[in-house]
Amino acid sequence: MRVAINGLLLGGPASGVHRCIRGLVRALDQLDGPDEFLFFTGMGCRRDPCPFQRVRQHRAWVTHGFRPWRILYDQALFPAVARLRGAHLLHGPGYVVPAFSCLPAVVTVYDLIALKNPELCKDSNALHYRWALPRSIRSARRVIVPSEAVKQDLIGLMKTPAEKVEVIPPGLDETFRPLNDMEKQGVRTRYGLPEKFILFVGNIEPKKNLETLIKVFYALKLDRKLDHQLVVAGQKGWKCQKVFDLVKELEFETHVRFLGYVPEEDLAGLYNLADCLAFPSLTEGFGLPPLEAMACGTPVVTSETPAVLEATGDAALHAPATDAKTWRERLEQAMLDRSLRRRMRQLGLQQATRYTWKQAAERTVEVYHRALESSGDRGVRVLDEQGTGGPGGQGQED
Repeated sequence: MRVAINGLLLGGPASGVHRCIRGLVRALDQLDGPDEFLFFTGMGCRRDPCPFQRVRQHRAWVTHGFRPWRILYDQALFPAVARLRGAHLLHGPGYVVPAFSCLPAVVTVYDLIALKNPELCKDSNALHYRWALPRSIRSARRVIVPSEAVKQDLIGLMKTPAEKVEVIPPGLDETFRPLNDMEKQGVRTRYGLPEKFILFVGNIEPKKNLETLIKVFYALKLDRKLDHQLVVAGQKGWKCQKVFDLVKELEFETHVRFLGYVPEEDLAGLYNLADCLAFPSLTEGFGLPPLEAMACGTPVVTSETPAVLEATGDAALHAPATDAKTWRERLEQAMLDRSLRRRMRQLGLQQATRYTWKQAAERTVEVYHRALESSGDRGVRVLDEQGTGGPGGQGQED
């Protein structure tokens, strides 16, 4: 079996979806077996720092940043080029597959926020996915989602048959682990971090609910005289100015640090140094930062969104996203209760071990095979037995 994976979303600073795509492809590259994988990326995408052994990376002539050309390639050219490369199956790991294709397809849908909560998305994103998501879900043989919560959204909102949807949570990169003092000090020095701080990781945009966190932290600083700072690691997103205006209005600039985008190789250090991670998001399809923090031994406080509750279980403290009183109580517990912190560290480390990219890759390959079987394309088995030529060449079915 040869699978063509669409990585045209990759390029520029990596968001959670981008990191999920790369994590999956890296893990597929490490699997044993006869299956082959073609990874299509755009002109602006850097090559992986660890060269692939089995995955063949192909450059498309489009860039991730120019959406009209990317949509054209996704819908019209990707299936044709993949077929010429001898692919038997397409995988769209970033929400979209061609509405009409000569090859069967699998799509990964991380959330339905653009359909359920369009007010939390850019207008262009909401418009694009309102058109593309229903078509992709209908045309795909299988739909992969990161959580049971997203599966239920698909069943309820999109009327997708339950047997068509596969729940495969993303994995955690091995860099997320408890670090030694020297490793931590390097990150502290590089970013000029304070001795004590609460950490937030994610893009600065409305769905992340940073304004609630800032207001709660402001009240804690006034009432409890905490010597902590709030450190925000994430790039500016749409409608982010309200967050900066709030900090200025509260005259709180010396207590809130905005680091901007932090590369993946430094995130583990941030998690290790933080007293706790605060993740007050209004909605998520999964939520990687809480689990990454847990893998580093850091206590976590999250909102009670269904997908995040599902991922973190009893290993985190939870509060309703906009309930400032409960958020304050949970943050105080996570920062000041030493026995609770020790217990949360242990529970978090255990919870994080459940999410590996190897397991995600193995289950994804199983979905690929089921998708081919359900397509009724018996010719693939014959081709696999006869040989299809090298991954860069044209398969015998052409």
